[in-house]
Amino acid sequence: MRSRWEEPGADDLDAPATITERQLRSLRRRAGAGLFAIFLSLVSIGAVAWSMLAGPDVRAEIQNLTARILPEKEAAAEAEEPQSQAAPVGPQSPAADSTSTTAPAPPPAPGPSPP
Repeated sequence: MRSRWEEPGADDLDAPATITERQLRSLRRRAGAGLFAIFLSLVSIGAVAWSMLAGPDVRAEIQNLTARILPEKEAAAEAEEPQSQAAPVGPQSPAADSTSTTAPAPPPAPGPSPP
């Protein structure tokens, strides 16, 4: 069986390759796109690592620190908020459900007025 490994001196791997100028431009363009993709992937890996390690604990600490440092701004913001928007909206009662199958009660029948 014939193999390329039997004749190590037959192929000269250090011989320069001949490519056209168009192929060279294409290689450079693709290399630039590849480097940009590598940069974006590293940024996304960093963002994922930050959100996994720091996550909600750091956000809560930042909010607590902000509340301690800037209590006047929060108090002013709460004072400016209208009362109608500040009231929490609770769940509706089943009687107020518009899809209820019970009919409303009829109005009272007119009759003589009591003396």
